[in-house]
Amino acid sequence: MRRNTTRELLGGVNTWVTGELDASTVPVTLLHPVGLNGRSLDPLVELLSDACVLRPDFPGHGDSPFPHRRLHLEDLVATMQAMWDAAGVRRSVVVGVSLGGMVAQGLTMREPERVAGLGLICTTSQFAPEARDALVERAALAERDMSTLIDLTLERWFSPAALAAETSVVAEARACLSAVRPAEHAAYWRAMKELDFLPPATSGWTPPPTVVVGGRADVSMPPAVQQLLAARIPGAHLVMVEGPHLVALESPHLVAPHLRDLLAGTAA
Repeated sequence: MRRNTTRELLGGVNTWVTGELDASTVPVTLLHPVGLNGRSLDPLVELLSDACVLRPDFPGHGDSPFPHRRLHLEDLVATMQAMWDAAGVRRSVVVGVSLGGMVAQGLTMREPERVAGLGLICTTSQFAPEARDALVERAALAERDMSTLIDLTLERWFSPAALAAETSVVAEARACLSAVRPAEHAAYWRAMKELDFLPPATSGWTPPPTVVVGGRADVSMPPAVQQLLAARIPGAHLVMVEGPHLVALESPHLVAPHLRDLLAGTAA
């Protein structure tokens, strides 16, 4: 049975709240990929049993306004902190997909006492120089020819079968990307170059319970990247599932059990 979802303006961003949020709740904060929005994660939320889930739209996505200045990943972290403050959230399990996972890492380092658990799905902790160059190229293509960038992006994100069938998830992703302003989309690709929140694994830091989930067919964040990410987080549990970059949307039933295990572990 589908649970009730409400829309609230929290900390200046549109936020979708599924389930009951009160002072005693430790919700899941679920952060979306670049170009999508909180509602695009509906397929995954439906499989998270009775957890309260907060899904903010990042600035410039969904119904959240863009700040119209140079964007930094630190800005997104601060925006999520403000969202928590406005919602009265003391602690939360944070789960992020792709870009969302990058912001989740920033939240973990900036607000360690508020992060009860960390789920990182098809993301990375740092980009190699050649990958940074690719981000800059995508930003330029967004400004020059957004429709071409959308086609290329969907090819990276979904399986050939899902693309050929134009599944509802693919159609939703295409609609979300088409609704984003090209200049704002470009700003996100440039901001991602800065990614480097996590300290070295040898630094002695103590992360929250963490699961890293990767897709074996992910060409954007391939298995080797997921292995490096997990190795950088002491005690992280690495899980590889069959699927592409956005396996969390295309095949949420493969990802949700590992998130439910994370939630059960943080509630113990």
